[in-house]
This record gives sequence, C-alpha cells and structure tokens, in this order.
Amino acid sequence: HSSALTASVAREKRGKLAMHIEGKEVIFRDVGVTEWYAFPVAMLLESGIASGYKDERGNLKGEFGPANSITYAELVKMSLKSAGKNVDRVRGDPDNRTARSHWAAKYIKFAEESELSIYADRVNVDLPASRGAVIQTILEALHVQIESTASLRRSQMKEEESDEAEDETTVVTGTGSTVGTGETLHAATEDEEEEEEEEEDSPYIADLIEYNDLPARHPHAYAINTATRLGIITGDTNKMNKPIGTVRPNDPVNRAEVAKIFTRLIGLGYVK
Repeated sequence: HSSALTASVAREKRGKLAMHIEGKEVIFRDVGVTEWYAFPVAMLLESGIASGYKDERGNLKGEFGPANSITYAELVKMSLKSAGKNVDRVRGDPDNRTARSHWAAKYIKFAEESELSIYADRVNVDLPASRGAVIQTILEALHVQIESTASLRRSQMKEEESDEAEDETTVVTGTGSTVGTGETLHAATEDEEEEEEEEEDSPYIADLIEYNDLPARHPHAYAINTATRLGIITGDTNKMNKPIGTVRPNDPVNRAEVAKIFTRLIGLGYVK
C-alpha cells in the first residue's frame, strides 16, 4: 500500500495523514501519505491500538514518531489494547518502580498480574524495547501459542509433507521497507505472498526457521521463530526484498515497524 488513504477513516491533508481520533481531526505532520508506513500507521490508529503522542494536558500533538524506538511502556499499552484488555479496573501501584506515577502505570500493573514475561523482570519502562521483547510481548498478550523447537520441527515437517503432496513450495516474504538506514524487521504482506514462486530458490526459506544471529538459547528465540512461521515477521531483507537470515533480536524496533507488525496481525485475524 503506497498510501494510507485506503484505510477507511484516513484522509490526506497537505500530503500528511489525517485521522479522526477522539472526536477530533488530527493531522500527523510526521506521516506523509506516500511513505511505506502510512497505511500501517493509519490502521494502527483506526484500530485504537495507538493514538499518537499527547502533550502534558493529554491533547494529541499530531505526531506519531514513526522513526522513534518503541519503549516498553508503549509496547505494553499497544499489546494490551490489541488484545482488547481493559485496564480501567486496575488498582494499586505496579511492582516496577520505574512505572509508578507513570502514564502507563495501569498497563504495567496489568502486565504484571497477567504474567507477561518481559514485565516480570521490572525493566525500565522508558527504555527502548528489544525486537525480541516486542514479539514475545505481543504474542503473549494475544495468547498466541509460542511453539518449542520440537513443535516447530513437527510443523515444518508437516508443511514439507504437504508441499510434496501438492508439488508446491510455500514461502513467507517481507516488505523490504526501511526507515532510515540499515536493514529492518518487517511484517509480511499479502502483495508479496503473491510473489511466492519467485522466492523458491531461497535456501533460507527451505530450512527450519532459524536466524544466523538468533542463538537457540536466546530468551525470545521460540517467540521469534513462531512469529516467523506464522508469517507475522520475516526478519531482515536486502534491497531486493530477499531474506538475509538475520533478525537482530536485541536491537530496538521503531514505531513504524511495530505498526506494520500489528497491521499484519489484524490481517491474519489475531487482532479483532
């Protein structure tokens, strides 16, 4: 999608994304409608998972911050909202001292009570969340079963047997879109799934889902592998949109990329 205007409530104002949020029209001056992330951001805003930055009085500033790293506080709010969780009845302070008197205090408290694994460690909620932590938290919040290595191998074997029976090869491809420089983590898109046949020569796809930079003992390895097999992410791609076998699990992830992941989850039916 080259334009966010395909979202049902999105409009263009002076080349920027305009949305009706909380009863007001908000123009997001940092989201150009021709940017690759315009549609995912519009979908995220339309779904109510995010609303953009607010000032001290709680008024929307007209900024989404697509290139900004997502923080642990922002991650838990988006994850719980995507899962339809209501934190209004949460009482008491979170155990995490960095979340007390914080705008995300109720979300952190809910995460602690729900035993979302990342928040049991009492991370500094204002720090950038790692890519692995993003995937782990989203899958846990949505109650997507995180598969072990054994079950992943069984799933892979079943898929291979099915492929042989149908004489077809099923692949997962990525967007190849970037923000700034370097390779980025992407959600797969329907458009690229139609280009499956062109990807059949990729040895990376043929193997069990593994990344060169993801140790088997990494705390988020199962979550990342599960998300990859389900088509939620593809890892890094080169300029030709080919997977290069890396996922950088410990690096931060920006808000535009997270919007892309949630958009993919909506498309796959994990977010209602």
